[in-house]
Amino acid sequence: MNIRLPFLFSALLLGASAHAEPVGLLTAGSVSAGLGNRDCKNNVGIDCMDHFAYDLGGRASIPLGHSFSIQADAEYEGYTGADDEDNQVTSASVFGLHASYRDPNRFLLGAFGAYSFSEPGIFDTASGFLYGAEGQYYFDRVTLYGQIGDADISNDSYGSFDDSFWGMGLRYFWKDDILLEATWLEGGPKDTREWSVQSKMRLMNQQPLYGFFQYIRSDYFSETAPDAAGRDHTISIGLTWEFGTPSLYANDRRGATLTTPMMPGLAAGWAEVLK
Repeated sequence: MNIRLPFLFSALLLGASAHAEPVGLLTAGSVSAGLGNRDCKNNVGIDCMDHFAYDLGGRASIPLGHSFSIQADAEYEGYTGADDEDNQVTSASVFGLHASYRDPNRFLLGAFGAYSFSEPGIFDTASGFLYGAEGQYYFDRVTLYGQIGDADISNDSYGSFDDSFWGMGLRYFWKDDILLEATWLEGGPKDTREWSVQSKMRLMNQQPLYGFFQYIRSDYFSETAPDAAGRDHTISIGLTWEFGTPSLYANDRRGATLTTPMMPGLAAGWAEVLK
């Protein structure tokens, strides 16, 4: 009798684990579109007018086994009313690829590479590559994350971002489908920097459609014009369609949760404008 009890207990545990829900990574992603206003200022007398800003993006993550995954993402940012004759950055894009190892209950460690370019109005297109390492640490309702990397983005004249950068962020999930987020990114000419706040929530119970509000402030400088500075304020609202996970919280821990910074590409374009 006493000998059989451990075997019976082990059998019960094995049976329970056989019916437990898997907790591995998921094939997941999103597509998004936003529209807002961009307030562009500088101290060098360049005519830099306000414009409507629009943003298109998408990302997808594919598991490779239980703990490894790859993610691809792309983002485009443009400004209606800004054309090739303007002395300002008129659009920017970034295309990223990430590889990572993740324990959904504890952390993520990974590396990324990306191609980025920006259109600085009447000047030459600034383009190049960025790469680095990234990580996330998971608490109950909070995710802390960070990136560190290097970028070599330039054009045929004076605009460039050939330097290291680092960033950090915090996500707080008030509920599974209500997200509050803050980010900080810095590097390049004279510590060019960008910070943002964002909120996102589910709009439809039966469909994975989400609405978001975002504010981004960016401060740009130029190595070739030490006293020149530019500043962007962008406020936008938009929609995101999520797929592959049941909630924003589940996507954060098991889906397409990584981002590629656009700031180095924008900074290279601004360095050209401010020179």
